[in-house]
Amino acid sequence: MEFFISTLTIFTTLMSSGGFIIDRAFSNAIKQNSASVEQIEVRVENVPTHNIIKGEIDSIKLAVRGWGLREHFRLDVFELETDPLKFDFSRIREINAENWQEIVQSDINLGIRTVLTEDDLNAMVRSPRALEIIASSIPPSSPEGFELEEVSLNLRPNQRIRLNTIARSQTPGVRVDFSIEFGIELIGTERLRIVEPVGTFNGRPISERLLQGFTENFNMRLNLNALQRFGVVARLLQVDIKDEDIGITALIHVPNR
Repeated sequence: MEFFISTLTIFTTLMSSGGFIIDRAFSNAIKQNSASVEQIEVRVENVPTHNIIKGEIDSIKLAVRGWGLREHFRLDVFELETDPLKFDFSRIREINAENWQEIVQSDINLGIRTVLTEDDLNAMVRSPRALEIIASSIPPSSPEGFELEEVSLNLRPNQRIRLNTIARSQTPGVRVDFSIEFGIELIGTERLRIVEPVGTFNGRPISERLLQGFTENFNMRLNLNALQRFGVVARLLQVDIKDEDIGITALIHVPNR
């Protein structure tokens, strides 16, 4: 979910750049609000050009390679394209998270495609928030006094992912090794679901009952309808898991009112 919120936040930041009508200003806005960027291509399309002064844009197209939005969050590829936009040109320099609906006078519709490598994903799962979620989901519940020591993700064939974790105890020499492999299934356009999980706990197979607890915990977090409380409607069109990366294609709709 954080991915879609970040996309919307960055997009509205782009619109607030002082040099809104210049492609270079968009590039500068991305660099100034990111941890790192390897390559950027931005194109503002408008025919005729003078419509920008009227507050009308046909489309914004953005392509970024090697985009580190912040620590632990990097996208190998990010591409975005908007539908036509209308806005109050005289106030565009004032735009912020509180007043954007007054200045942007149309709904925001975005088509996005992103690719995350296995290394990108491993950086994300090792972030403090991700470690907290994983620790609370390990079956059986991680005993008091244990904390995650190692976490890694491996992308597998046939839309599958393998998660490996090692937790250590405050008692010297006591460690817990948990591994689980599962498939990812797209349900409609609103939900991802973990399917066909198999795993081991300290080398022993995990029971179906415990695996069900793990999958239910994660599946609750993979419902895009949760974004509607932020006024965002997100729809996944494709999730493609390969040996080396994951590709995601989605549509995002933010109503003006």
